[in-house]
Amino acid sequence: MRFRKYKQVCRLNFFGGDDELKNNATSFYKTQLKSAFYNGQVNTKLYRFKLDTHMKNIKLKNPKLVLESVFLPDLYKWFYLVPEAGNPGDPGYQPEYPASWDPQDITYNENNIILRMKNLCGDNWDSAQDTNGNTLLFSGYNNDLTYINPSPKILYNFTISENFLTTSYIEFEIIYSMLSGENLDGEPLYTFNKSLEYFHCSIVIYEEEEEELLLKDGGNIVDYDRMGPTAPAKRW
Repeated sequence: MRFRKYKQVCRLNFFGGDDELKNNATSFYKTQLKSAFYNGQVNTKLYRFKLDTHMKNIKLKNPKLVLESVFLPDLYKWFYLVPEAGNPGDPGYQPEYPASWDPQDITYNENNIILRMKNLCGDNWDSAQDTNGNTLLFSGYNNDLTYINPSPKILYNFTISENFLTTSYIEFEIIYSMLSGENLDGEPLYTFNKSLEYFHCSIVIYEEEEEELLLKDGGNIVDYDRMGPTAPAKRW
């Protein structure tokens, strides 16, 4: 008899304010959806997060990536800018900054908000993009969507390459169903960036190990102590 053990290697947290592409207009683009609410709008934001160089030294064996939690923000428009005050370097200098929200939410959240991850490997299929899109990590409804995985070792786990952490960055796509006439590529970029800064995703990387479940003293009593805290069974 064999059983599986899970060893946590690392936990990674990604915050929208640290997005390497937050001021890059090419990170906004169109993703075709099989939906009545897609009318050719720019509906996708690409996030890119740079990994610490020390992560490259972590060696993985039979690794799994697990979605631990995610927050997918709604999109609002900044209404106006407070103008620059003073000169750079002077005491009391205040740069130009957005000052208030437009009261209108521009996303149609009765339909899905979709989160995809570009670094995942393997064969993945979904009815929205067949095998053409990046791996669907999570999908849900409602405003300012928060999800916390209640069972990380069972739900939302994905097989990843043993070289996963040798890449220099991690990329996510967040795809919205936009209200008619609205686009994600607002001009200037500050229009949506403040909303997108609230994005957060945490993932955990485990190594999966299999071990033989030995019997005590060669008899017919299972040695449960060898199974450790990850055991699916319990003593009676």
